[in-house]
Amino acid sequence: MTVKIKFVSIISDKNSPLFIKSSDTIDENKPESEIDANVLLEQEKNNLLKYNFLSHISLDYIFTQIHRLPDPASTNTLSNINYALLLVHDGIAVYGLLTSTNTKILVGMDAHENVDIDLVPTFKALQRAYISYVCNPFLSLDDKVTIQSKKFDNSVAAIVRGWNNMAR
Repeated sequence: MTVKIKFVSIISDKNSPLFIKSSDTIDENKPESEIDANVLLEQEKNNLLKYNFLSHISLDYIFTQIHRLPDPASTNTLSNINYALLLVHDGIAVYGLLTSTNTKILVGMDAHENVDIDLVPTFKALQRAYISYVCNPFLSLDDKVTIQSKKFDNSVAAIVRGWNNMAR
């Protein structure tokens, strides 16, 4: 069963959206000649609005769900990342990671029952991409400004594409 990533969202410590990337705009079964640019743009806008809404709903759940998980330092696991299923709405399951700086990384996927998925490598890669972006010495950080970096956007797109290609 394929479980594809639909969106990735980064939310600041003050709960303002920094980044949202939709990955389900293009219908892979259609040839490029049949894809209308206006329809594609409208679909992208609707998806971003929907995923922005889901990201904000997830913020209500992230602190309660993440704090219910065992402390990663006290467990005997190889990974020190705790993520949780925050909510399922409209066929999308939203998983969240709360970083040590209270930045939230959210991943929305197709919702399927009884599917065992391991998002730890994906969350680690997304966190590394975000840290790489934030550690730019020429960057002035402002919680009110969204991430406008082609390199970061390409990094997230590559992570999502890697997951989605494995899901086929």
